[in-house]
Amino acid sequence: MRNPSSPSGERNEAHFRIEELFFSRTDDRGVIRSGNSVFQRVSHYSWDDLIGAPHKLIRHPDMPKAVFYLLWETIKSGRPIGAYVKNRAKTGQYYWVFAIVTPIDGGFLSVRLKPSSTLFPAVEGEYRKLRQAELADDLAADISGPALLARLGDLGWRNYAAFQARAAVAETCARDKALHGSVGDAGCAMGRILEMSAANLDEAKSVLRLCEKLKYTAINLSIHSSKDAAHRQLFNVISSNFARVCDMLKAQVVDFIASAEDVSDRIHEGLFLLIVARIQTEIVSLFRDEHVEDGTELDQTREAELLTAQSHDYSDRARDSLHDMQARVRAFQWRCDEMKEHVGALGVTGDVGLIETARLDRSGSVSFQLLEETARVQEAMDVALKGIVERNTALERAIDVASTYDRPRPVRAAPPGPIKLKKAG
Repeated sequence: MRNPSSPSGERNEAHFRIEELFFSRTDDRGVIRSGNSVFQRVSHYSWDDLIGAPHKLIRHPDMPKAVFYLLWETIKSGRPIGAYVKNRAKTGQYYWVFAIVTPIDGGFLSVRLKPSSTLFPAVEGEYRKLRQAELADDLAADISGPALLARLGDLGWRNYAAFQARAAVAETCARDKALHGSVGDAGCAMGRILEMSAANLDEAKSVLRLCEKLKYTAINLSIHSSKDAAHRQLFNVISSNFARVCDMLKAQVVDFIASAEDVSDRIHEGLFLLIVARIQTEIVSLFRDEHVEDGTELDQTREAELLTAQSHDYSDRARDSLHDMQARVRAFQWRCDEMKEHVGALGVTGDVGLIETARLDRSGSVSFQLLEETARVQEAMDVALKGIVERNTALERAIDVASTYDRPRPVRAAPPGPIKLKKAG
């Protein structure tokens, strides 16, 4: 059985500079139709070798089939994807890229940059293990693909969209720092957006866990209250009111978490589209400036027009997605306010129970202790919701700052103006 090759067994790496981007365009079957000079140089193939050849010509045997399975499933559905890919040059050399692949008129466009983030080494290790499993168990791509998604879940990624957004932000920010000495305000804002979105989702889930805890407290309260024959009617009213508010709260929490997940999904989509627009805008500028060798079949003017149209399309998509991100954050804020009202009602119910229990001189009873526990849980819920509200405000500000990222900070020319977001009103 063949084993995937190791870096030590390969001749060396086919290097390219971090400021370089390269692209290839294929038809809808994956046959190469064009590319830029960096692609041709790094691959070590001639244009005669490349044009008309299947893109798998440069596929490295170390690459898990799962990655290409997810890639084709995504782009064939009309959606863009970002993925780490290890390629092989004609010389046998290898080179890693972070590829941003998008459907384009008549086929697909792949723009690649050099990966340099701290996330990249971890991906290398995961790919190695996955490829070994594919070979050892002779896994088909449709089995290996879901296995990759399951592994991402184990590592804490909600889905592949979450992973590709984090990877795209990490790689473009690492590249910006290498080229310009700093990540820049927009890059920093994108990182904060991802962190705040993840924290909001975690806090929302913590509210659900607290709600489950309240459910069992309400049951115990009902059981212990029924044992007090002298005050059974009063405690029955307290426990039933408490159970009613808990049931109402739990129903709201389910919608609340769905709203948090929706915001998270829109943020991952929006930031990824923003980076797609940025990278595609930069490749247009680079390609227009490069010299195309005589005798090739490449029509530079036509290719530049296709790249420009694609760049404009994704800039528009990014702008629309940013507007949508802000709208979803505001909708989530409304859910937060609604949740705070229900948690407040829970607190009032608990306070009434504590007052009535203390008035009956039963402050040391199990019922009183259970009601005290509900007060602590209610306070924890309130703290979590206040944290989400504060982050939502910060999220809106960060989205405004991140909206400038669709235009690069090129070495050769000053960047155009940023996307302007519409103000709510």
